[in-house]
Amino acid sequence: MGKVDEIREAFLRLAATVGPKPTLQGVVVSVDETEMTAAIQDSDGNDLPPVRLRNVLDGKESTTIYPKVGTWVIAVRIEHDDEWILIAAGEIYKWRLYINEDINIEVGAAGVVFNGGALGGMVKIGDLISKLNAVEQQLNSLKTVFTTWVPVPSDGGAALKTAVASWAGNNITLTVAGDLENNNVKQ
Repeated sequence: MGKVDEIREAFLRLAATVGPKPTLQGVVVSVDETEMTAAIQDSDGNDLPPVRLRNVLDGKESTTIYPKVGTWVIAVRIEHDDEWILIAAGEIYKWRLYINEDINIEVGAAGVVFNGGALGGMVKIGDLISKLNAVEQQLNSLKTVFTTWVPVPSDGGAALKTAVASWAGNNITLTVAGDLENNNVKQ
């Protein structure tokens, strides 16, 4: 290491002893979702300033990280104020992303929820295709019954009834939302 590097290192060490810390690290003690803050303590058990969970406070969310209680977090100082923003967490229990007022995503214990989940779970396409194929097969069977049926004069429809009987005995299972819905992903 040259003289310039030694002077730079010495200056940085000195500045670190007198200036405010740019980051802090601690363990989450509690999370307040109303105030959007986390209370944390350092490794010696000292309470540290509250840490904001989201980066802006203009009434609109953008990205919010909710750390689990007991996990380590890192926060950075906002300029020279004594305000801190969470930038990393060992474990989180929920994460939200808002993009304008039309798009929002929340990932947590309820799964992945898009835009509040009002439309229900996301369709499991493989199961939907299986259900549609079953209906299509039933319709094709019925079409075959009618195209191969030969009318018999004066039988009162007995020949048609006999031809349809084998098809009619195969009931189609009714679909319920749970058959096609992935409740871990809601839209």
